[in-house]
Amino acid sequence: QLYRRIIDLAPQHVEARTNLGLVLIAIGRFEEAIDTYDEALTIQPDDVELHINKGIALTKLRRLDEAIASLQKALQIFPDYGRANFSLGLALKYKFQFVEAQRHFEATLDMEPGHALAMIELGGCLQQQNRVDDAYALYGQAYRMDNSNFNSIIKKMTALPYGRFSTSFARVRDVLEAAGK
Repeated sequence: QLYRRIIDLAPQHVEARTNLGLVLIAIGRFEEAIDTYDEALTIQPDDVELHINKGIALTKLRRLDEAIASLQKALQIFPDYGRANFSLGLALKYKFQFVEAQRHFEATLDMEPGHALAMIELGGCLQQQNRVDDAYALYGQAYRMDNSNFNSIIKKMTALPYGRFSTSFARVRDVLEAAGK
């Protein structure tokens, strides 16, 4: 309500629109967030964060072509931005474009080497390409950096493409134990 009040008082206040959109995304009101970002983009069309946030909301709705377009626009404005690359990688992954997604997760890691989620998602792309050992190495590295992503890592490590299960849980345990050293 506060951000809506600010916008009523100062319709050109892009930061209030940005923050309102973030709140709307957080509570799952993605269509409203997209509308909010579209309004803000009429005021400030080259705002990278607006394009990224809009792309994230579109990705949540699985409107992937639109999400990809919004995220690509963000990267046109600011090519070396990890958050834009990571978000674009996710949208591409959801479209099953694993090689393209891989490129964006790798770009994210070039800019932010400690981005554990990018490691996990990159591992997922490699796993989809049957590069399981490479994927497991990334999962172990991500676990070493931030073991709060344990559940995500386990889900990725125990599934292979097309719903097949990977090697035993013993292998998962071995990888994570090795990562802990």
